[in-house]
Amino acid sequence: DLYPYDGFYNELLNEIKIQKLNMYANDFIMVGVIYMTEIEGNKLFFNTESDLKKNTIIQKLIENDTTCIEKFSTGTSVNIYTRRTYLSHGGNDEDFEEWGYDDLEFNLRMIRCSNKFPFPEEINLDYKNFRTISEYKGWKSVYRLYGDITFQKGISLTHVWHEIDHNSNYMKGKEKNRKLFEKKQLDFKRNAIEPDVIPCMSSGKTLVFSKTNPFIYNRIVLSFLGIINHASEDMFDENSILKYLDANNIDKVLMFNPYGSEHRLKLYRALRSRNIPVLVAERGALRDSVFYDWNGFNAESTSYNKEYWDIPLAREAYEKVDDYISLETRLDISLEKQTSLVGANEVRKNLNISIDKKILFVPLQRPSDSVIKYFCGSIGTYADFMLLVQDTINALDDDWSVVVKKHPLEDEVSILDGAVYTEANIKDLLEMCDAVLLINSGVGLLSMLWNKPVFYCGDIFYNDDRINRQVTNVDDLLKLISSEFIPDKGTVYRFMYFLLEDFYSFGDFTTKEVTWEEGGRMTVTTAIDFYQIRNISEEGLNFYIHKERRIKRDSILFDRYNRKTIEKVKNIENKVAVRKNTGDNTSKGNKKVKKFKESPERFFKDSKNPLLRMMGKIFW
Repeated sequence: DLYPYDGFYNELLNEIKIQKLNMYANDFIMVGVIYMTEIEGNKLFFNTESDLKKNTIIQKLIENDTTCIEKFSTGTSVNIYTRRTYLSHGGNDEDFEEWGYDDLEFNLRMIRCSNKFPFPEEINLDYKNFRTISEYKGWKSVYRLYGDITFQKGISLTHVWHEIDHNSNYMKGKEKNRKLFEKKQLDFKRNAIEPDVIPCMSSGKTLVFSKTNPFIYNRIVLSFLGIINHASEDMFDENSILKYLDANNIDKVLMFNPYGSEHRLKLYRALRSRNIPVLVAERGALRDSVFYDWNGFNAESTSYNKEYWDIPLAREAYEKVDDYISLETRLDISLEKQTSLVGANEVRKNLNISIDKKILFVPLQRPSDSVIKYFCGSIGTYADFMLLVQDTINALDDDWSVVVKKHPLEDEVSILDGAVYTEANIKDLLEMCDAVLLINSGVGLLSMLWNKPVFYCGDIFYNDDRINRQVTNVDDLLKLISSEFIPDKGTVYRFMYFLLEDFYSFGDFTTKEVTWEEGGRMTVTTAIDFYQIRNISEEGLNFYIHKERRIKRDSILFDRYNRKTIEKVKNIENKVAVRKNTGDNTSKGNKKVKKFKESPERFFKDSKNPLLRMMGKIFW
């Protein structure tokens, strides 16, 4: 019963670009509807030339021609969503039956996610109707604003009149659905309760080993992977997992760090030997990062081959990396908990290292970490690396100091004679040092942000002779140090751009620190709120969060609500004017009226009246 005009869909394609749904995938576009009357309205619609139809109907609406126009609404269920957003949030809740409210409930969930407008007073309140509401109060007042955006641009649909049987069983479900709608609203607000993810049927079937690990059991991630089968990895051995996949027509497996346990590694290798696609997930080496990799794990993966990233950058891409490095090197936030940034000079002073001394920085890793167990490469073992560090301390001349930092989650550290130990912030240490020596830590990747030479002893995913060098003995290390090797900045930028834009996903992590059975502590991630998804499929998505409300109270969209506010203020003004006070009180009253006229925002926010101050917070 909804008809478009010529060019309607092209205008919507333009709106997708204009409203940046490619960047803000949690946003959506709403389209208003003009309702025609039974006789004159339908006749006008069907008899008007196609190229005049849109503006003719809008003209009748402007003239309030009730013979043709029954009503109009900008708060509707005609919406455009990014497909993954709709699937990941479970779409319209199937708990609703018969007529009404299922679409409103989903859209209201997404209004809370989009952060586009400031929320109105009493947002859960079902207050007035979409057309007549004049106060920014209740969910309808913000809901209709989404439709107002397109309606002010002349984008709308026409509802052709048709008969409705209000006494049908289908229509009688309205009241029951209204109560369910109110309950669902509160459930989502308080506990983020939503329907299950809708599977993308064209994406096959995926076996997932955990329902508690947010790296793999995450709404956004699962929306890419089709029908999900869940089973504990402990149920399988190398043979039974292959039989299970065949029996259930499962074509791929999503797995967290396959080297995290010996049992999981056996399953992983069995799957890879049969060429069954395995999507590996783990935390990346940059802050907020996660990697999803179809080609292996860490240093064994072919995803980091030069063919994917060693490509000249356009100026815009170069500047994007430059901005990232500029921000990240100053920001007092890191992958693991750190002491506060104090600056490289202050750290030198605290460690009693003179300004003329060069510094070799050694960030220690966890001996029990999977990359140490399986990716030490030619250095052999963690113990062999520590021997190399000790030999290096003994061999370096007095121009050098070796600064060692234990892993933030380790409680014990091996003592090296002649080393300077510190728990200073990793960023201060990278700024302060002249070179970095490690096995295969992600700190080697961070070192690129400061353009510091990295000498690595194990297997790493970021290896390239233009930006780092491998060493296996003290003689090789001393030669490289004396050669004053400097990373090639262009190569660094190309690799960083690949990680930031093409390979890494990013999200806001919720974490907690727990005691680890193998000693020390570990950081457990309990939730990830993604703002960028990459490499799960060919389709990448951005869910960038509006740090501030994108459209504020000074927008013309709020005119109808601001008029109501002004009426309230005029009533207050009139009350002040009729007071028969004398002297200073009258003067104060006149000053308040003047202040309101010159700056309504200041009038409210500076008021001693708590009610007026509250209005100021709501409206501005």
